[in-house]
Amino acid sequence: MSTLRFFKPEEFACKCGCGRGYDDMDAGLLRMLDEARALAGIPFSLSSAFRCAKHNKAVGGVADSAHTHGYAVDIKCTSSHYRFRIISALLEAGFRRIGEKPVEHRARKYGRSKFGLERMLKGYLDLISVLFMSHFGRSPMYFFGSLGTLMFLIGGGTTVWIIAAKIWKQVHELPLRAVTDQPLFYLAILAIILGVQLFLAGFLGELINRGSSDRNKYLIDKTL
Repeated sequence: MSTLRFFKPEEFACKCGCGRGYDDMDAGLLRMLDEARALAGIPFSLSSAFRCAKHNKAVGGVADSAHTHGYAVDIKCTSSHYRFRIISALLEAGFRRIGEKPVEHRARKYGRSKFGLERMLKGYLDLISVLFMSHFGRSPMYFFGSLGTLMFLIGGGTTVWIIAAKIWKQVHELPLRAVTDQPLFYLAILAIILGVQLFLAGFLGELINRGSSDRNKYLIDKTL
């Protein structure tokens, strides 16, 4: 089994002291976990990794738990910011089965509480960031290009409507209103400008992403 950059073998040992642990872990999971740690840039504190059947039963684990086969690890998280960085890194490293285990909260005796309106706002923004990175992290043009196309359609459709309305009124000799006097005209221009900016943001995102040194770095599950 290859050497890990950020973890020691004893971190994966069964907590009961039976001696099993690192050698019983899945090699693919260890590689992905090591890659996620590199992407996150913060320490991963493992509260549980491999469990023998006896210890798994003692701690209340489900029968045939993934821990008993070396396919799961538990990572302690102390803040919503850390949780965001850890989950983002795990998703980028290729993990697709990520769960959250509730913990028992105790009343704070010292210091300042981290719970409040500010935490709710940051948690909401972190969630949006995770969703964006998991869906469009490697192809930002899909996101910005779609919004840009929508803005172009809105702006173009509004412009066509204004021109068609003017021609119709001219044909029927109805009172005309200058195009520049209509708020709709400026809204159409604004939509087109936003469309251009969104497309440029998508292009810049693609250039930055494709120029990254980790762009073509893949996790090898099995070598034939």
